Amino acid sequence: MVAIFSKKLTCTDVNNRLAIPTECLEQFGKIPEGHHSINFCALDLEGHEWRFCLSTRTKDPHPKPVLNGKGWLAFVEDRHLKEGDTITFSKETDEANGVTFRIKAQKTMRLLGQIFTVDV
Repeated sequence: MVAIFSKKLTCTDVNNRLAIPTECLEQFGKIPEGHHSINFCALDLEGHEWRFCLSTRTKDPHPKPVLNGKGWLAFVEDRHLKEGDTITFSKETDEANGVTFRIKAQKTMRLLGQIFTVDV
């Protein structure tokens, strides 16, 4: 499995759309010419499939990729994600199944002065 990126979520990430690092855009596949988005699925730790739409700006030379729409916001709501939580995307490739994307969310909690990271 190859990590694509991890990031600490911002307020915009949890309330509107997830900003994707531009240098990671090609890891999700090539957006067809004349289009500005692709759809893909990612499996969570329990094996549930989440559908996402990755889009870029249409008229700007800097693509600014984001995950937007129902898929991303449904994942945020399902995991009760908040600003400061962490999201990780990775992918694995094999000859039989091709590319499989994975998504992992983690919450950081403080309990009795100790900091814990919990997969959610």
